[in-house]
Amino acid sequence: MTICNRLRIRDHGNGGRQAIFDTGANIGDGLATLLMPGLTWEVGPYSLRVAGGFQRYEDRGGSDGKKQGNMFQIGHDLFLWSPKGFLTGSATTTGSVLFGTHFERTDVSCTTAARCGGINGGEFHRDRILLREWDLFYFIAPRMSVGAHVLWYDASNLRNGPNQAAVNLGVCHRVGAGTDCRNGTGGDWIDVMLNYRYQF
Repeated sequence: MTICNRLRIRDHGNGGRQAIFDTGANIGDGLATLLMPGLTWEVGPYSLRVAGGFQRYEDRGGSDGKKQGNMFQIGHDLFLWSPKGFLTGSATTTGSVLFGTHFERTDVSCTTAARCGGINGGEFHRDRILLREWDLFYFIAPRMSVGAHVLWYDASNLRNGPNQAAVNLGVCHRVGAGTDCRNGTGGDWIDVMLNYRYQF
């Protein structure tokens, strides 16, 4: 999320990140605030992560509309196995297997619709984005792991212009200058990523 001079939400696809919601440089004067409290709770091989985010733009000037975003996420991580046995392991124990799942919801909008025509190419002025994620990692050394992420996105609105998210993600198609989807069509897609991670 870009938070200072624009409000932009993108996916995590490592084949080229897609802009799902973008106000462009259409932010008015005044204060931008982002609050994001969260907590983590751990017991044995399990950990729970919870966070919420609240973005607001003052948008002084009378022509930009009030832009805002809210999000929350809930994540679960469980060490399934290590050389010590089932439901044991840690990021510093070689041979540990970590499984995680995570849910996130983001709601973004420009709340004065009549003054928000310039954002998202004029196609829509609000969006609801869901992300469900599953991860599986194997620790080949302390704090070093290899594994995969599966991310399932669902967005209520996507841009359908050339080189925009709906077309790039295969939610709809273009033939010449035509398209088979309406402005701000919604859709879902899956990103699968293989990763090598090392925590310093």
